[in-house]
Amino acid sequence: MNYVCENQAGAVKSCTFRTGKIILQQHIEPAQVIKLLVEGKTELLKGFVSNKTKRKFEAFLVLKDGDVKFEFVPRERKGKAKDGKPREPQPKIDFTGREVIGKCPKCGGKVFETDAAYLCERSQADKKACKFKISREILQQAIDRGQAQKLLTARRSDLMDKFISKAGKPFPAFLVMDDSAR
Repeated sequence: MNYVCENQAGAVKSCTFRTGKIILQQHIEPAQVIKLLVEGKTELLKGFVSNKTKRKFEAFLVLKDGDVKFEFVPRERKGKAKDGKPREPQPKIDFTGREVIGKCPKCGGKVFETDAAYLCERSQADKKACKFKISREILQQAIDRGQAQKLLTARRSDLMDKFISKAGKPFPAFLVMDDSAR
């Protein structure tokens, strides 16, 4: 079940190298172990399954301080467009003259209606911006001002029956404000 150094077994144990033939449901071929020992890094291996999330992921196996560790493919940094240039910041929304529809459950600020969402006024702050937002459309169901107000005050909307599932089927549901909105 493992690849071990020949000097790990026996009376005089002079090496502690050991790695599994199966790591997180991924079979490790002998050729990859040879590559790991010679070059210090395997090829990109696909099919590892996280114990925590049960999701598949891909990684290199690398030798670090005598142990086998994961090394992940570098991801694109957030905040940059695909061409590598910094994204243009979204223009600030001016809430002047707009009617307040409720109180933000996260920070206590005022919530206003915009073209795309119901936003907290503090979402426009330069530092520590509030992230509270209710989209104007959720699963193809339009969220009108009245439902947004009920969600902010009663933490639950009326029963709405025009949501569309990923499978394309309509279904009814209530929108409910969970505790993470606080």
